[in-house]
Amino acid sequence: MRAAAENFAFAPVRFTGADGLDLAGEQIGAGAPVLFLHGGGQTRRSWRSGAQAAAAAGYRVIAIDQRGHGDSAWSPTGDYSPEAFGRDTAEIAKALGEPVVLVGASRGGQGAIAAAATLGAGVRALVLVEITPKIDKVGADQVRDFMRATASGFNTVEEAARAVAVHMKREHGGDPERLRRSMREGDDGRLYWRWDPAIVTRPEDWLNVEKRLEAAIGVVTAPILLVRGSESTVVREEHARHLQTHAPHAEVVTVAGAGHMVSGDQNTAFNEAILAFLRRCVSPHQ
Repeated sequence: MRAAAENFAFAPVRFTGADGLDLAGEQIGAGAPVLFLHGGGQTRRSWRSGAQAAAAAGYRVIAIDQRGHGDSAWSPTGDYSPEAFGRDTAEIAKALGEPVVLVGASRGGQGAIAAAATLGAGVRALVLVEITPKIDKVGADQVRDFMRATASGFNTVEEAARAVAVHMKREHGGDPERLRRSMREGDDGRLYWRWDPAIVTRPEDWLNVEKRLEAAIGVVTAPILLVRGSESTVVREEHARHLQTHAPHAEVVTVAGAGHMVSGDQNTAFNEAILAFLRRCVSPHQ
């Protein structure tokens, strides 16, 4: 019987990514390593529930603040391409010294695909959360537009919560105190998201990214799971089918009632989908 999630504590860790960037993170549990990679505009803390569940199932979970996010260093050249995130991920995997499971959401999933293509047998399994090589460009641009529009900060956390609620088309924008942990106070007293604005200032060449990710996913032989939300405006059913044309062995789980933020929308169902896949593919004791 596995230990309860509350029996595990998060411990801080640091890694050196590509270009010598300092990357902050935290780990929990013991066993086969599972590396969680958040999406654009998020931090490692977005994985707290999933990390605790995986640790309770016997895995060692490492959640990273990706370059330009949270407590990690910003890229001096403003390189936040999927390949840059992938190089960081590959460096972390090599530092761990054993094959890893990669769990990547959105932009973190793009980096996970890029890393998996270079690491080969160094990846035991790949979990993609709301990301495939081909995505709905309108939906993706809406996410970037929100990030760009709110990069100038807020006067209060309640103001930020209202902006999130409007973007997510919800009545509430979430727990203000939890939201505050995703923000930093600037010298001007305003609250800013904890990410480098350069992440969204460069135009995105979606077609070019798509072609590069298609080539990368095509060489990944590790087991692959795609978790998408039934209400997603970014990854639709046709995009899941497109993924399987390039990676026929990929499995797909659609979480009912969830949008692009699938882990936050339906956390229990999300955790169950990932853990069921891990139990079939990767023993915690490998």
